[in-house]
Amino acid sequence: MLPEEIKQKNNLGTGKFLLLNLVTLSIFSLERISVMTSLIESFSGEKISSEKFKITLQVITSFYILLSGENTFNRNAFIGLLLQLLSFVLWGMFAYWSFQAKREIEIYSVKELGFSYKMNSFYTILFNVLYINYCLNDLADENMKYNYIKSQNV
Repeated sequence: MLPEEIKQKNNLGTGKFLLLNLVTLSIFSLERISVMTSLIESFSGEKISSEKFKITLQVITSFYILLSGENTFNRNAFIGLLLQLLSFVLWGMFAYWSFQAKREIEIYSVKELGFSYKMNSFYTILFNVLYINYCLNDLADENMKYNYIKSQNV
């Protein structure tokens, strides 16, 4: 699969992703994880997450949102502590998925495109799903730059 096809199949700019993510209180990230997982698995041929992982992520996120609403009205210390724990677990799961996706994108760029597409680990931790979306869109531009430079050197 060509990088242009990847960008076309991803079909969502980073700005729109950020806006939809903010409006839906990060629920949109769950949908994008499913879309990007199948996209990455289609061009890499490797599985980056199981269906159980995605379902677990959705259940924990739903539980987190439910408890957040409950804690807004009651201010229960136990629920607050549980929310912090769930927040940490969710962040870890998003980071895990992002690093799996990062690894497959980097391997794909070396094997299939012939250049090393280095993704920033700090941004992967900080922006996780948003950064993976950005990199999938950016891969086509980087490939075009690489091909241009390669043609100039010949």
